Amino acid sequence: MKYLYEHIDTVKIRPSLYVGSSRISDLYIYLNGYQTALRDLKFTEKTLLPLPFWFFHEYVAQKFDYYESTSGWCNMILDQVEHDEQKGFNLFYLLFDEFKKLKIDKSFLAYIGDSQRKFHFSDKAPKKLIGYDLNAREPLFKDPLKVYYVRLSNLKKYNGYIAIVQNSDEYILERKIFRDEKDVLNYFKSYFGNDIFNWQTYNVENINFDELN
Repeated sequence: MKYLYEHIDTVKIRPSLYVGSSRISDLYIYLNGYQTALRDLKFTEKTLLPLPFWFFHEYVAQKFDYYESTSGWCNMILDQVEHDEQKGFNLFYLLFDEFKKLKIDKSFLAYIGDSQRKFHFSDKAPKKLIGYDLNAREPLFKDPLKVYYVRLSNLKKYNGYIAIVQNSDEYILERKIFRDEKDVLNYFKSYFGNDIFNWQTYNVENINFDELN
């Protein structure tokens, strides 16, 4: 996220040069295009922090006590300022500065055993769709080895939790910030059963997704 976050800070200084205005709706459209360009050029980060920008939807939702983040950060922010585009633009940057300060406060690791793997590949665990056939489904994780959950905090004492599953060749981040520890543990139980994990403290300031072991 280094490239994107540095560019967002640059836009703040001269929004008319990049976006053409100081309207939050225009900024939203512009940033969507910029992210698409980064993906096409394969600019990807290999660490958990800074968080991928799509977590910003979740951060704003929790900040203003929305049940879910599906309306998107732009609409949620506009709701707070009576749809004043300029005020929304300014509020975006206040929230973005908070979001960038999120740090790993605590983290935990557990290994997936035979019973958890058996549950995950059984009909009891949720499955993901394959294409557009509602009857074609497969397990969400192809070769789960470890699970992690991370508590995030910033200077304003914000707490939220991130869930991560490590396959044999990649890390999978759930695109959600869980509100409390119970929620993130229930997420793992839904995929791996109640016979779940011997959690151990995992002391790390960041997680490098290239360091699979």
